[in-house]
Amino acid sequence: MIVNRAGDLSVEYFQSYFKLLMNTRNFDIVQAKEFMFKRFFNEDVTSLGECTYQRFEQAYSSLKDE
Repeated sequence: MIVNRAGDLSVEYFQSYFKLLMNTRNFDIVQAKEFMFKRFFNEDVTSLGECTYQRFEQAYSSLKDE
């Protein structure tokens, strides 16, 4: 998936992507987070900006608690 680096990604975007990975790759939430952190952020929390990383963490937290 191509990520437009010009804008901030939403919590809903990350929630949808988490669910997609969990459904199509049979990942649990932790595996999905690790995969996305490598794929989206190249293991660098600053790569897409602080706001986008915070939304990624919010999406993870909201799904982890379900």
